[in-house]
Amino acid sequence: MRKCIDLENHPGFEQIQSPVLLQAIDRGLAGFSGTGVVDWGYIPPGPPTKPIRGKVPKQKLPDYKNGKHYNVVNPVRLGGDEYWDYIFNTHATPEARALVNKYPPIPIVVASAGGKFASHEGIYGTVHARKGTTHDIGTLFHEYGHALDHMMGELTGANDTFQERLAYSRGLVPDFMKEGERMGLIFDDSVYWEYIKENGLDFKLTTRGRRYHIAKGHTRQEMEAKMTRGDHWRIMEYLLKKVKTDLQNVQNVSKPDPVKVAKAESMKKRMEKLYDQHINRVKVAKKMLIDVEKALGLDRDNISWNLQAYQAGSIADIIDALSGGELYDYQVATRDMVLISGHGSSYFAMRQGKRGIRNHRQEQADLSKRVEIWAQFFQFNMMQDKTPYNILKKLMPQTEKKFASLLKAGYNIPVNTPEPFNQTIFNEEIPVAAEPEKFANPRMDLPWKTGGKEGDLYIQRIGTNAGRVTKSRTSVNDIAISFDKSKLLPDYAYYLLMHLQPKIQAKARGTAQQGIRKSDIDDVLIEYFRNA
Repeated sequence: MRKCIDLENHPGFEQIQSPVLLQAIDRGLAGFSGTGVVDWGYIPPGPPTKPIRGKVPKQKLPDYKNGKHYNVVNPVRLGGDEYWDYIFNTHATPEARALVNKYPPIPIVVASAGGKFASHEGIYGTVHARKGTTHDIGTLFHEYGHALDHMMGELTGANDTFQERLAYSRGLVPDFMKEGERMGLIFDDSVYWEYIKENGLDFKLTTRGRRYHIAKGHTRQEMEAKMTRGDHWRIMEYLLKKVKTDLQNVQNVSKPDPVKVAKAESMKKRMEKLYDQHINRVKVAKKMLIDVEKALGLDRDNISWNLQAYQAGSIADIIDALSGGELYDYQVATRDMVLISGHGSSYFAMRQGKRGIRNHRQEQADLSKRVEIWAQFFQFNMMQDKTPYNILKKLMPQTEKKFASLLKAGYNIPVNTPEPFNQTIFNEEIPVAAEPEKFANPRMDLPWKTGGKEGDLYIQRIGTNAGRVTKSRTSVNDIAISFDKSKLLPDYAYYLLMHLQPKIQAKARGTAQQGIRKSDIDDVLIEYFRNA
């Protein structure tokens, strides 16, 4: 039997800095009680696994133009490319087709890469889906889930109530947050941000010399703005060492201040708890995803981009969304691959992704989590093969129950909307019945008019510069604005809109691409003149 060692009082113990070694010492030696089992307290490195990379395989299109697929219950006829009808009629359930048929058809175009729902294209948005790949079914159902989330949000007033698009799925939030906490994927990480705010940080992030530098007193948004892929986890490991050093520094003086010592001890204890929660989350996610891949008949060591891999990646995306993208960030930093695919470390957070793209507000990050979880549930619910949906139902029973109730309510939402809906280009002259207040009399006497081909000024409608005012058109998507020159001179209006530009940009909506509406410009100007 091994002799127990009191390492806390052993010379040199306080100088140990390795997080992995600390975890092994703090808890691993508990296994020497005679059982012969050692819990090292961290995830031992194994052979590196690789995420699925490369282009999605092409596949030959089926004979979808013979019309036979319409011989089903509740056949879908969207009025566009018959290929989309074929997928709905061949692979969706009759109940799912009934839901699609209830609402005006949403335009579908072939995606140049990946898939997306562009809520600013057309009256109720446009779906961009794959055609001729192994992912066609999953991508179409996923993006159409976004589209119906947006449309049902419009028709129920949820989009207006919360001043955002795709707001119907807000009903899922309390349930998936509770389940995320239950599964150990969501936890209180306030000590992480609290420490940086109180102390600031300046240290070398990588062996190549890239540093993370931020002064104390900054907000979380400002902290994350300086983080790129993998940095969140690198900082977590550094903080685990730093709190230990801080405690040493306040203890190793001639007359230690008991208040400072107590604060440093508390911070160390809280940071170690947070680190343990991160490590546990990785273990939990790995276990869940191994079970998911096994249930879908996948072997991660020999995997290719087929429909089942897409489905496993979709469930992995939900798990990563619940973590706020921190699982993806962890695997970038450690090369320990937990997820076979995902949106990336910045999509569900305010950190920088590739090419510096990021969410600028926590609300945007939270919206990304919500709409993706909704769309993943939706695509699986649509499918006749209920294997992936049943997996989700087992993993997240509370969320599935809420999703099912929201979807059931979707069959009873009143639809009273104008035509045409199958246009790809947004006709800004057609009023939207779901927003009658935006065409009320107070707007008729305004000294400006938004819309039309030509104007005195132009405001960019979509993209990273949505809301920027220019004197000439930069794109066909720009919103033209004309002025009654007897009441408002264009030169004055230009500088006024430059002043109001941040408020207009703050109204940008959208997940894959940000966009503003004509009514957003009207709202900002009306508010300014009302308060002037």
